Amino acid sequence: MATINNLLKVLSEQLFISYDSPEREKIKTSVDSIRKRLKSYFGNQILNIELFGSYTRNTILPRKFDKNSDIDIMIIFNINHGKYLPETYRNKLKMFAKNYYSKSEIYKDFPTVVLELNHIKFDLVPAIKSFFSLYYIPNIQNEWTETNPKDLNNKLKIVDNSNNFIIKPLIRLFKFWNINNDKVYSSYELETEIIKIVDNDWFFPNDFENSFFYIINKLPTWKLPHIKEMKVESLKNNADWVKYYLEKDDLQKAKQWLKKIIPLTE
Repeated sequence: MATINNLLKVLSEQLFISYDSPEREKIKTSVDSIRKRLKSYFGNQILNIELFGSYTRNTILPRKFDKNSDIDIMIIFNINHGKYLPETYRNKLKMFAKNYYSKSEIYKDFPTVVLELNHIKFDLVPAIKSFFSLYYIPNIQNEWTETNPKDLNNKLKIVDNSNNFIIKPLIRLFKFWNINNDKVYSSYELETEIIKIVDNDWFFPNDFENSFFYIINKLPTWKLPHIKEMKVESLKNNADWVKYYLEKDDLQKAKQWLKKIIPLTE
C-alpha cells in the first residue's frame, strides 16, 4: 500500500523556521533589541521579560505561510511601584513602542500591544506576578486573570517526547490547514485540542501518516459555528479520499487530495 508518511514529514519541515534561517536570526536580533530597550525605558518598573507562545514551542509558522505570525513577549511589571488596571500598562507599552519604533505600525489588539516590524509581529503582553509566583495577564473585562505561560509548553513537550517527536511537526501541518481555512480554530485552541487528542488516548499512533488521520478524525466541531463546522467536515472528507487512494496504491491521486488539505509542494 502507498504511504505519505515521509511526505508529511517533508511538508512539516517546510513549515519550520530553521535555526540557521535568516528569519530566525532577524527574530532573535529584534527580540534582543526589544528586551534592551524595554529595560532602558522602564528600568526597575519591570521585573522580567519573558518569551512565550508558539515561538517558544517551535510551532510558529514562517511569515511567508502565515502573515500574522507573531512573537509573544510578556513584560512583567513591578507592582511595588503600584498595581494598576491592565489598560494602564498597555498604554505604557504603547508609549514605549512609539518612542523607539515610531515608523512601525503600533496598535492595541486585546490584550496586547502589537508592534509590527518588517519581518514579523511582536505582541507585547503586560503582566504582573503575585507573591505566590502566579502570573496575571489582562482579560476582556480589563481585569487581571491568572495564567501559566509555560503550561502548554510543558504539556506539548511531554506528548512530543512520548510520540517520537512528531507532535510539533503535526501541529504545524494543522496550523497551515487552519490558516488556509480562515482560522477555524484560534492558534492556541488548535494546539490545545491536538495535545488533548494525543494525551487522552493510550493507543495514539506514533507515525506521521496514522497520527495525521487520527487527529483529523478527532478534531471537535460541536462548539463551532456552522460554516466552520463544514470546513472541518470538508477536511475529514478530503482525508478519507487520501486514505482511499493510498489503499488503492495510487500515490499520485492520494497526493492530489492531500494538496486540498496542505497546499504545499514536496
